Amino acid sequence: MEIRKYVLLLKKWLWLLVIGGIAGGAGGFLLSRFTTPVYQAQTKILVTSNRQDPNFEFAYLSDQQLLETYIEILQTKPILDAVIQKVGFAVDPRQIAIVQVRQTQIILIAVEDEDPLRAAEVANTLVDVLIEQSENLQAGRYASVEASLQVQIQQVERQIEQLRTEFDQISQQEIQEQLSQVDEQIKVLQDEVSTLEKDIARLSTTPLNETREQMAARQAQLNEKQAQLQRVQPLLLNYQQIRSNLLFLGQPALGANTRSDFRTLQLQSTISLYQQLYLNLLNNLESLQLLRLQYTPNIDQIEPATPPERPVRPAKLRYLVMGIVAGVALLGAVAAGIEFLDDTIKSPKDVTQHLGLQTIASIQEFNGKRLKDEEIFILKNPKSPAADAYRLLRTGILYGVKGGAIKTLLIVSPDTGDGRSAVALNLAASFSLLGKRVAVVDANIRNPRLHTTLGMENRVGLGDVLTEKADLTAAMQPLEGQRNIRALTGGQIPESPTELLESDRLGQTLNKLTASVDMVILDGPPVFLADALAFASRVDGVLLVLRPGKTRIETAQAALEYLQRAGANILGVVFNRVPRRWTTYHEGFYFSSEELARIKR
Repeated sequence: MEIRKYVLLLKKWLWLLVIGGIAGGAGGFLLSRFTTPVYQAQTKILVTSNRQDPNFEFAYLSDQQLLETYIEILQTKPILDAVIQKVGFAVDPRQIAIVQVRQTQIILIAVEDEDPLRAAEVANTLVDVLIEQSENLQAGRYASVEASLQVQIQQVERQIEQLRTEFDQISQQEIQEQLSQVDEQIKVLQDEVSTLEKDIARLSTTPLNETREQMAARQAQLNEKQAQLQRVQPLLLNYQQIRSNLLFLGQPALGANTRSDFRTLQLQSTISLYQQLYLNLLNNLESLQLLRLQYTPNIDQIEPATPPERPVRPAKLRYLVMGIVAGVALLGAVAAGIEFLDDTIKSPKDVTQHLGLQTIASIQEFNGKRLKDEEIFILKNPKSPAADAYRLLRTGILYGVKGGAIKTLLIVSPDTGDGRSAVALNLAASFSLLGKRVAVVDANIRNPRLHTTLGMENRVGLGDVLTEKADLTAAMQPLEGQRNIRALTGGQIPESPTELLESDRLGQTLNKLTASVDMVILDGPPVFLADALAFASRVDGVLLVLRPGKTRIETAQAALEYLQRAGANILGVVFNRVPRRWTTYHEGFYFSSEELARIKR
């Protein structure tokens, strides 16, 4: 039965779910139209391990663990920072998705961006950075050995340089000694040339009043000086050439004493040994670097990322479906919340469960309109479901739910607007169709309305009869066109209605009424007024009128408790103004003779 209940609730709120689906679909479609397109570029890398050396960095990892390790490395902040530095723009980690391709050694990297070119660039750069970082991680194992070799190479380089310097110093010492001697000779010759040039310049000048003898002597000296200068100048040029050779060519002068002694030969031999050691160290370093590269896990980009042509979002169909689902779910939750918070009585099953009473009849709305109090509906529509409902109600009263004849009947309800007057008038008409004489009494003497409903005068009524201001027979008024129905309006409101109703006058009046008619139907006040309890304690039966979907369970329970305290004989519940489609959503409602016949069969 629970499944049927949910099915009925689904039928009840189907219209709301349809509206939610339409609204959600429209929202999803509009969202897809105005959402900025997002492109996704994908690249795939193959990760394989080299097991030749069991001591390499990742040798202890299985293939699956190696993949998971690299997936985690790809998601670290240093990797992302390196990518940002290379591409030159900000990259959000949420733009990157990294997963393993099922049952393979392949990692799929997907990058989303509003620019397809940037998406492809980030994906490819991420692979490049991963390869660099992998090499750096593997290099850490060999870092200490490489550093040691680098230190040894630098030490050998310094030793070779020192030995070469020492060897050069020995050669330079010999050159400096010769250069010093040459410089001394050059200085002497330059001084001598300078002195001769001065003497020649002096002797070349002819003094005044020079005698023949003086001129001959001066000429002889001049010739001697010039001959001496011609001898000195070539010698000076020779020494200057020797100096140039010593300074710029490092060549000792001919006939110099070079130091090709044991020390020079020893230095040359030592330099050769260090040079051989240097070459060996370089070879070791190169072999170590080759070994590191050989045992580094292989990361190969097997499918480079290319700029995508179509965006992955928004997907119009997906947004449409998601919008429909979201709209249905949202309004479905609203409907569920309404049902959960709705504490009204909805069906005869609720009446039995919460009140312990039977539902004698359910009176349906007709043609989408509530039954109006001023209409005796069943007389104008004898074949309607409402007329059948009143016939069912009449049958229940005639035979009595608890047995015994019912001559006085009180119609009450918890709230105003429940249609008590309509139930009282149409029930009276239903009894009159059996030929019974019926009296309809306006028992709501504090707020009488029956006269307005029936279009009668209210000069005298029940209030006047109770205060003995009018005779009961004179106060009764016949209904127009109805021989078997008479009405007693409320009349003038007495000063103390409650005390008056609790007196013997009410009982006496009811006795007079039952003596003159077959059935007395009282259109009572709301049940929570003390007047209603006074009437309930003196009538043969009470009908509690409820409106499904309007009357709260707690209100109905309180009304039942009030009537039980007054000792009322509650015949059952009458559902009034039941919506036409209420039977589609709730169980236990039967309105037509055909439906009742089907149930009985």
